[in-house]
Amino acid sequence: MPSLVHAKLAVERLKPAPIPQGWIVEGAPQARAVMLSESRDGTTTTNHWDCTAGTFDWNFGAAEETVHILEGEVHVLDETGAAYTLRAGDVAVFHARTSARWHVPNYVRKLAICRRPMPAGLGLALRTAKRIKGLIHRRVGFAIAGPAAPILSQIAALS
Repeated sequence: MPSLVHAKLAVERLKPAPIPQGWIVEGAPQARAVMLSESRDGTTTTNHWDCTAGTFDWNFGAAEETVHILEGEVHVLDETGAAYTLRAGDVAVFHARTSARWHVPNYVRKLAICRRPMPAGLGLALRTAKRIKGLIHRRVGFAIAGPAAPILSQIAALS
């Protein structure tokens, strides 16, 4: 697998990606998308997506989604009732297992990074290992030596 994946954000590459009919609240929004890349471990994808005017509920499922609005705008109402307007240049994160109502007045185009979060226990272990690495770094500097070096090096490699 190559160490670099390169893709162009070309609107011509977008393919129909229909919004589930049960999610549409108003209008007839037409969405298109293309996956640009996927991480080696399969947990993260980068996607180019656009949509015409309409209102729909979007369910984020098991993946968290970071969006960067490239063109147009969308009005978002989150589960708490908070309202946001995202325009070209704005970035937002939608957490996994949440939903939001999207209202696209005319057109919106975004770059989306979708990531499946790691299980809570594994995340806690990784954060703990990073803290230990930070403590070790502050105490002994960059060099890790001595009988504990192999174990400490493995912890350091986790970050």
